[in-house]
Amino acid sequence: MGQVTISLQTIKDVLFKGERLSLNEEALFAVQESFDFLKEFSKNRVIYGINTGFGPMAQYRVSDEDRTQLQYNIIRSHSTGAGEPLPEVYVKAAMIARLGTFLQGESGVHPDVVKLLLEFINRDIIPFIPEHGSVGASGDLVQIAHLALQRGKNQAIVAILCRHLHLSSGGAIRLQMLGLDNAHRVRRI
Repeated sequence: MGQVTISLQTIKDVLFKGERLSLNEEALFAVQESFDFLKEFSKNRVIYGINTGFGPMAQYRVSDEDRTQLQYNIIRSHSTGAGEPLPEVYVKAAMIARLGTFLQGESGVHPDVVKLLLEFINRDIIPFIPEHGSVGASGDLVQIAHLALQRGKNQAIVAILCRHLHLSSGGAIRLQMLGLDNAHRVRRI
């Protein structure tokens, strides 16, 4: 995969045949370029949601020291879903779709986010995402926030909530237990 669309057949094979996804260097290069661009571009500019608040708070600049906290806060504030968990096949399909979005090299995410999401997909680590919830016009922000929350516990070690490990919504395990702690860390802009 990389800077191309993920075919429906590939998605089907991953979801129903247990196929694994892999990345090529070209894909990761595009993601890294996008991250580097956003990091440099945002240094002396005001960019909505990167170094400003959201909605009516967009007029206020957020200090460089608080930018990472801003991102965690927006994820937490949108993780307000309710109800039964979405079926795992739907969640995994959404994870593949999000991976495909990141691989377009236009999102400004760090390559470690892409690598971690790929590991989750390939290891069948499926986060809890509730079936109900909507914030804003897009209709999927709650679900995306729940997915992001699984990856963003803190700056040093990312923690996840895994339904298949029977953890409550307040429980977390360290990626260290999965052997992912050294290769994947959350990076801040």
